Amino acid sequence: MRLDKFLFVCRLFPTRSRATQACLGGRIKLNGRPAKPSNLVIPGDCIQIQHKNEQAQYRILCLPKNRVSASDVPQVMMPTQPPSKGPDDAMTKHHKSARTRGRPTKKDRRSWEDFSDSLLEE
Repeated sequence: MRLDKFLFVCRLFPTRSRATQACLGGRIKLNGRPAKPSNLVIPGDCIQIQHKNEQAQYRILCLPKNRVSASDVPQVMMPTQPPSKGPDDAMTKHHKSARTRGRPTKKDRRSWEDFSDSLLEE
């Protein structure tokens, strides 16, 4: 079975085209090597998936013929290590807080104007 089809069938990606894009983007590794969407997978292969700052690793147990239900995914593949967050997690939080410091909103400007007007009246 093709790798992109397997990723779709096992519900790791919502569509087969997104699984293909992830493979072409270098976010999927098959047995420790960068994988193409057309690579064939067999039971026993190891898949590594990197999504944003998280990494997950799975071992293929069997190849289903059709898309499996979410409850049947553990019978098709098993995680070999729990999903881990990358070292950039703290950096991401910093960037998120930095984005909120930009230009003031209309509400912020009005509250500042009210505050400055109250100081002038006194």
